[in-house]
Amino acid sequence: MKLKYFLIPLLLLLLAALYFLPFIHLPYNIRSQGIIYPEREWVLAKAGDGLLTYTLHDHFNQSVSYHAITEFQRGDHGEFVINNRIFHSERVRKNDTIGYLRSNEEQRLMMQLQGQLDVNRRQLEVYAAGERPEDVAIAKERVTLAEKEYETQQKLMERADQLFSEGVISPQDHELAQNEYQIKRMSLQIARSEYQAVQAGAKPEQLELVRAEIRALESQIDQVNARLSAFTIRAPFNGTIMREGPEMTGSENILRIADDSAYIVVLPVEVYQLAFIQSGQKVILRPENRDAHALATIAAIGNTVQLINRRQHVFITAVLDERPLHLLPRMLIQAEIETGKITLREYAARLSRTIYAN
Repeated sequence: MKLKYFLIPLLLLLLAALYFLPFIHLPYNIRSQGIIYPEREWVLAKAGDGLLTYTLHDHFNQSVSYHAITEFQRGDHGEFVINNRIFHSERVRKNDTIGYLRSNEEQRLMMQLQGQLDVNRRQLEVYAAGERPEDVAIAKERVTLAEKEYETQQKLMERADQLFSEGVISPQDHELAQNEYQIKRMSLQIARSEYQAVQAGAKPEQLELVRAEIRALESQIDQVNARLSAFTIRAPFNGTIMREGPEMTGSENILRIADDSAYIVVLPVEVYQLAFIQSGQKVILRPENRDAHALATIAAIGNTVQLINRRQHVFITAVLDERPLHLLPRMLIQAEIETGKITLREYAARLSRTIYAN
């Protein structure tokens, strides 16, 4: 009799549970661990053989979107000068000067081209001025002076050739002597041309030839200026300087800049859970030993599988809605993907699937 009174309420309770079962919904979250990254990161590093590299890492797409190398010419003596003010700042702005390179070879070439340009401009003035007795006398004196300088430099060049063959002077010193010899030879040719032009009078074709040479020299100077300008290293975007020790992996990092306009979190999920994940879902981020949390939104779902602890995973990328100060780049963080509420029956099915997968 007592059993009868006990079974009736239990049966009613069971029937009520079966009736309300489809109306009961529970939240289903997928748990994982992620790493915080800036969306973009610019790295200035030095490598062997006088190389400087600039690399722009696109962490959102897990790729390198830009990579450049600056190299000094063989035999060139160069140096890299860092803007110390940058290293005393927490942030940089786009186009702030990080440092610059000094190249003796490029500076020497610039001086040579500029000197040749000045000579050609004076030559054009002489041609355009016409013939005057005083101009003829001056031009003749220039020829005499240029001949003496050329003869002197020719003797020095012969001496340099002998010393170089004997191994007394370096290739750089021998090259400098050759360059100086060529400059004196060209100066003599120009002086003779000026003298002949003053004596005979310049023709329109000669004036146009000198103008063409001037334009060619100006173009070369612009090219050298462009190379020298490229030697100035500037910040590619507004960002935060990342303070960390150098990573000795074949190159030595000089500076890292994080683009703090957007931060992302990259986290792995197992393949069987992909059916419950889609773009736009929210991810709750919780640092270890902290009650505060942050929110991120799923923006990309990987399409390749990677093994982690012998289990198949796909990486999910989510963009932080905003980054609290306590979330630092490369921080390991607990993450929960909110997939929405599901029925109790579906919750049990997913739970059993999880148990089976593990």
